[in-house]
Amino acid sequence: MTLSCAASVLFVIIGAVRSAVPPAARLAYARQGDYILGGLFPLHFTDCDAIPTMWSLQQAEAMAYTVDDINSRVDLLPNVTLGFDIRDSCRNEDLALWSSLSLVRGDNGESSCGNSSSGFPGKVVGIVGPMTSIASLTVTSVADLYDTPMITFGATSDELSDKDRFPYFLRTVPPDRLQAEAIVDLISHMGWEYVSIIYRADTYGIRGAHALESLAEGRGVCVALSLPVQKYPSHSELEKVKVKLLEARKARVLVIFAGLATANAVVGAARDLSMEEHFIWIGSEAWAHGVGRDGSGKTPPMGTVFVLLHNPEPSGFFEYFSSLDREAILKNPWFEIFLENWEAVNNCTVWVEDGCGIPHRDLYTPSSIMSPVIDAVYAFAYALHSLLNSSTSDTVKGKDFLHHLKAVSFQEERGRFEFNSDGAVSGKYLLQNAQMVQGEFQMVTVGLWDATTPERLRFDTDIIWADGSDVVPTSTCRDVCPTGSRVAPLKENCCFGCAACAPYAIVFNHTECIECEETEWPDEKRSSCVPITPVTTEWTHPLQLTILILSCMGLTLAVIIAFGLAWYRNHNVIKATSRELSSVNVLGLLLGFVAPFLLIAEPTPITCCMSQASVSLCFTLAYAPTLLKVCRIYRIFRAARKSAGRPRLISPTVQLTIVCFLILIQVICVIVTSAVHPCQPQLLTFRPREPRLELYCVFDTGFLVSSTYNLVLILACCVFAFLARRVPDNYNESKFIGASVYSTLLACLAAITVYYTSRDSLQKVAAICMAVLLNAYLTAACVYIPKLYAIRFLSSALQSTGDDERIRAGSRRRAFISQSMSVNSVHPGPST
Repeated sequence: MTLSCAASVLFVIIGAVRSAVPPAARLAYARQGDYILGGLFPLHFTDCDAIPTMWSLQQAEAMAYTVDDINSRVDLLPNVTLGFDIRDSCRNEDLALWSSLSLVRGDNGESSCGNSSSGFPGKVVGIVGPMTSIASLTVTSVADLYDTPMITFGATSDELSDKDRFPYFLRTVPPDRLQAEAIVDLISHMGWEYVSIIYRADTYGIRGAHALESLAEGRGVCVALSLPVQKYPSHSELEKVKVKLLEARKARVLVIFAGLATANAVVGAARDLSMEEHFIWIGSEAWAHGVGRDGSGKTPPMGTVFVLLHNPEPSGFFEYFSSLDREAILKNPWFEIFLENWEAVNNCTVWVEDGCGIPHRDLYTPSSIMSPVIDAVYAFAYALHSLLNSSTSDTVKGKDFLHHLKAVSFQEERGRFEFNSDGAVSGKYLLQNAQMVQGEFQMVTVGLWDATTPERLRFDTDIIWADGSDVVPTSTCRDVCPTGSRVAPLKENCCFGCAACAPYAIVFNHTECIECEETEWPDEKRSSCVPITPVTTEWTHPLQLTILILSCMGLTLAVIIAFGLAWYRNHNVIKATSRELSSVNVLGLLLGFVAPFLLIAEPTPITCCMSQASVSLCFTLAYAPTLLKVCRIYRIFRAARKSAGRPRLISPTVQLTIVCFLILIQVICVIVTSAVHPCQPQLLTFRPREPRLELYCVFDTGFLVSSTYNLVLILACCVFAFLARRVPDNYNESKFIGASVYSTLLACLAAITVYYTSRDSLQKVAAICMAVLLNAYLTAACVYIPKLYAIRFLSSALQSTGDDERIRAGSRRRAFISQSMSVNSVHPGPST
């Protein structure tokens, strides 16, 4: 059984089920000829029983106009008359199937099992149409069975580009892939990052939306919502649409890849949510073609941008169409129905009464679909001309005819016409904007997208958006992050919020926080790290000023003490304190009051080494002689209790030698540690980090060694001061020394703790300075000031006390004690 017989059997089966061919499929607008071109047009927009639309009548007459033009030419199909047989598809795939079967088989519906591909004069050799993709999928199966080429003027689904499935399908419009590219170029040009897509649940919508999603992803555009809906959505489906629109309301750009009925339903759903003006509407060609042509009077939302094929109105067609008389119109049964309805509604007769008007002239609507219809008819004519010239037979075989169709090339008003390898043409798309111009709705052309040019998208004028301005609205789910914050993903698809970076971090590529180095800090824009300029402790700081004042006062006091000791050097009290040891001790006082100046000075390798050495040596100079003093007191009284013999190593020379040795040990420690591990300026960082660095001297290993040695001296002083606590009141210098040593020990321990735990250089420096100053002041206050005070103001009492003490000496032992210790009293009192 041949394919044509199989199709005939299918036709009979369908006819048996439905009992008869629908009347709408039998109604035809035909003209006889040697070769017939079939035509499938949506002469009714929705319902086959409705009144035909003027727009669809224009399409049918465009085919008739082109056939007449071809028949009038002597250079194209000479001696051949081309006819046509136009049927109604009613935008319904079932009726399109019936109409296409009627075309390829003939109106009588009779079945025959002959070889239909052989053709004969008067037989349909090709089909122009249908307009929609869903109808084309149905019709192309019939065309393939009967080897009948078809050229659609409006079916754009990418599915139809599959030549293995649809070998006899061609089209004079580009596929949806190009329309999707035009829409994505528009989205990218406007800077929109977040969009939604609602598409019709058929091959046109599904394929178009899929291409749009794929291209958008490649451009970095996020699709928040991709929702299929039926051509005529139900109430429950529209409720679902409302829910989805609310969920994806941040995606303000809403692309409608569907026809007018679907688009109107979605717009109505948005209007119910009071969000019609919230969305930025982008309409595909299917929606654009239906605007104003369904008789509903509905207009799309203002600001809507439509992407529709750029096919200029062919010259001469309007004159032809508007000049049709009643006789010509009545040849078209659908035009006759339209005219009768016009006369009935207006209660007048066209061409008879002046006030009745000429409907096909008054209601004429320029349309981009006319040129593809005319191109399809011309393509058939040129291919048939080529086939007949290359063959000795007037028989048209489908496969041969298809071969000539694919190779056809001719010049038209818009340029050279030819099919590409997919059986389609390259595309140009107009960008039209829904606007209110002087109170009337208009589709204003604002730009052009041309696939053949390097810069495909071009704008000729500004788009007027829903708010009436030409300022491009935004569509993004990305918060504008303030300086110092990075973009952070949110729970919603493709949505991003802001997360603050740490104050010491820069923002890289808006998505990453990168911490600066310890010695760097972000610039004002938080885009790069810049070095922090280190600072030192300022002399004008209140704490620094306090330290300097105390140091100056201490220096003055130390000078006074030194002067006093020198002035009263022959006084018994001064002699009793060991002038040599006191001189060393006062030298330590002077160095202690000088050390803060070095500690506060700007840190350099020299000042750091000097400040560390001064702190270490001032304590050694202070406590090495103090240790010998208190040790001597203890040994003298201890020896006196046992015998009258004088203790060894208490002479001034020996004492001074021992002090020098003790000081030498510290000097050696300072020199060695400074050579091996010199004190250096170092940058002090902060936790938590701050945009500042402080330069200070690090007292490290060398300072610890020196401090340990000084601590040993101080502890030894504490021990001997404790052991000598029971000496007579007349010899109470040991008690003053003990008070000084105990206080200094606590102060030094506190200072060292603060130094190594503090994170502020000023605190570190101040802790050391205060420890040094406290030690010096305590020594001055506890040891030297009382002596000088007694010498200056209690001199007579000291003298009488000394005489009484000598008179009362009655034995050698007491004489020894008097000789050895009376000179050590600071506040001597009368004997009892």
